[in-house]
Amino acid sequence: MTDLVPVLDGELVVDGGRHLAVPSQHQPGVDDQLDEAAWDLIAAAIPANTTRAYRRLLLGKVLTEPGEPERLAKGVWPELAWVPWCRTRGRRSGIDGAPATGETLAQWATELANASIGASTIEQGIAAVKRLHTEHRYEGDPQTHLARKVLVGYRANAGSRQVKRATPLTVPSLRMILRTPPPGPARATRDGLALVLGVAGMLRRSELAAMRLEHVTRSDRGLSLWLPTSKTDKGNRGATVAVPRGNDPLTDPLGYYERWLALLAEQGHDTTSGPLLRPITPRGDRIGAGTLHPEGIDIDRLIKAGAVRAGLGKAGWSGHSLRAGGATAAHLGGASLIEIMIQGRWTSADTVKKYIRFEELWTHNAAGRMGL
Repeated sequence: MTDLVPVLDGELVVDGGRHLAVPSQHQPGVDDQLDEAAWDLIAAAIPANTTRAYRRLLLGKVLTEPGEPERLAKGVWPELAWVPWCRTRGRRSGIDGAPATGETLAQWATELANASIGASTIEQGIAAVKRLHTEHRYEGDPQTHLARKVLVGYRANAGSRQVKRATPLTVPSLRMILRTPPPGPARATRDGLALVLGVAGMLRRSELAAMRLEHVTRSDRGLSLWLPTSKTDKGNRGATVAVPRGNDPLTDPLGYYERWLALLAEQGHDTTSGPLLRPITPRGDRIGAGTLHPEGIDIDRLIKAGAVRAGLGKAGWSGHSLRAGGATAAHLGGASLIEIMIQGRWTSADTVKKYIRFEELWTHNAAGRMGL
C-alpha cells in the first residue's frame, strides 16, 4: 500500500496589507529562509496599482486599506479569477503544493477570452500567475507559450472589434466642466483642483487620489508634485512633476491649490500634511476626514459628474481621461513627444503615439482639405 502524503492547504494572502503571496506549502531549510524585513522589502517593490490588479485577477478580491473589510471584485472576477477558477475545476493553481501546468494557464486564458475579457487584461493575468508561482518558489512555472498563443489567436479573432478608449479631457472640455461647478464651495474647489492637476500633471487617477500635502511644493512658477511611486516606476525611485501656473484663472492649478488650502485652514484642517484631496460632505460645503478611494473611484465619479453637468454626456469619461487629455492637449499645443513622455512618466513612446494618432485623425485629415 502506498503511503499517503499529507497535502497542506494554502492561502494567497496579503499579510498586514504588505505581501502579495507568502509561501505556505514549501517547508524551507535555514538556507532558504527570508526574514520579515526581507519580505517587507520584496513586497514594497511591487507598485500598489500592480498589487491591486493582481489581487483582482488572482483571487477575485480588491485590496483595501488596513482595517477595512476585504471586498470582492465586481463582475466575473469572483468566479473567473485564477485561484477560484482552478479550485472549481480541480486544477493546480500553484498555492496547493504543486505548480500549475502550461495547459491549465492556456485553458484559463481561453475562458477569459470567451467571457470577452480584454486582451491586455488577460496578458496582465498571465503575468500575475507567473509572479504568484515565483513567490511560491516555482521559478519558471507555469510555461506560458500556449497561453500566449491563445492570446494571439484571440487578438486576431477580435481584430475587427473597436478598442474602447477613454475620452481625453482636453482644455476646451475642461473649461466647459469648470464653468459648471458642482454645488458647494468645498466640492467645487476640490473637484476643480483634481481636474486641473490631473490634466496638467498627466496623472493617473490612483496617483491623484494618493497625493499628499507634504508632497506638493509651491513656488512662483507653479507647483511641484512628488510621486513616491507609480505604475511605471519599477525601482520606486520616485518622480517630480512640474505643474506651471496657468494664464487663465479658470484653469490655473496654483489658484485652485491656494483656494483649497484656504478652505482647509478655515475648516480647521492641517494644511502641511495629510491627504491633499479629501471627501466632501453631501451638501458640498464641508471637507470631511479620511482619504479618497485608493483605486481612484472617486476621481472617476467627479469627472463623469462634471461631464454630465457640462452637457458632454457620461459615456467615455473616466479617470484615464485626465492622463489622455493632458497628452492630447500638450500635443495640440506643440509639445514634443519626449516632453510629453517626461511629463507623463511614460516609458513607451508607442503609448503616447496612440493618443496623438487618434487626435490627428481629425486635425491632420486629408478629407478636411477637400472643401466638402
